[in-house]
Amino acid sequence: MKGLIIKEPWVSLILSGEKTMEMRKTRTKNLGRIALLNRGYIRGFATLHRCDGPLSNQELLARENEHCVPENRINSPDYSYRFGWMISDVENLSIPKIYTHPRGAQMWVNLNESEL
Repeated sequence: MKGLIIKEPWVSLILSGEKTMEMRKTRTKNLGRIALLNRGYIRGFATLHRCDGPLSNQELLARENEHCVPENRINSPDYSYRFGWMISDVENLSIPKIYTHPRGAQMWVNLNESEL
């Protein structure tokens, strides 16, 4: 299983159900069930079912309730997160699990069966 590294506060917003679109700079082909990773822990699981984009500022502003990025950040001239990775079927782990974070991993981690 692949794990997606997500910083705070975004991972908590996904786990709470408030955020259904994870913003990234590139497309992804890694669709299906994934683990949600943060600071050395598997925090939960979700289904990554679609990649939308590139999205214009107008589209991003209209979909703010999905990605939770504030308007002032979207309108910033250096905002480069244009691809929305659509997430559903979120499972929040009540007790996060430790995983082995490979050196240099910044976005995706291949998880071992024993870590799940």
